[in-house]
Amino acid sequence: MLKILAPIACAALLYGCAGQINQAQTQINGVNDALLTDLAKIGNTAVADLQNVENVAKAATPPDVDGYNCAAAAIMVGGQINAVMTAANQPTAGVLTTAEIASLFQPGSAQYNQAKQVLTSGCAAKAQDVLGAAGVLAAGGALGAIAGGQVLPLLAAAP
Repeated sequence: MLKILAPIACAALLYGCAGQINQAQTQINGVNDALLTDLAKIGNTAVADLQNVENVAKAATPPDVDGYNCAAAAIMVGGQINAVMTAANQPTAGVLTTAEIASLFQPGSAQYNQAKQVLTSGCAAKAQDVLGAAGVLAAGGALGAIAGGQVLPLLAAAP
């Protein structure tokens, strides 16, 4: 069901924050992986649109439980990004704030690992539904399938 949906056209709830996370990661250590792309895409997608995805998945006959769970996982991770960015959105924020944000979502950090676990567990079944086992493997797992735009209709990552 989600594969049929057109890409989300709404303005981003967290447009700047996810791009800042991805940009800060690249500036600090050149890291750019599927989860960071996913975080940027989730940040660029309005939570209200993801909630609509949940509603569409529930309304399907039979309900698309896998699609609902994947959208719910994206909403949860989006909320975590939003909480960090709200705390950082101060007039006195500077390069040290940017470095702290980047450190929170650096591969191996607790926040990175938690976001990875939530998205992987929430979207693995939907990725399997849409791509099949071979497709998920070819995409590099559920996170790679999300980054490739094949599982959730998320906006593109910020440059």
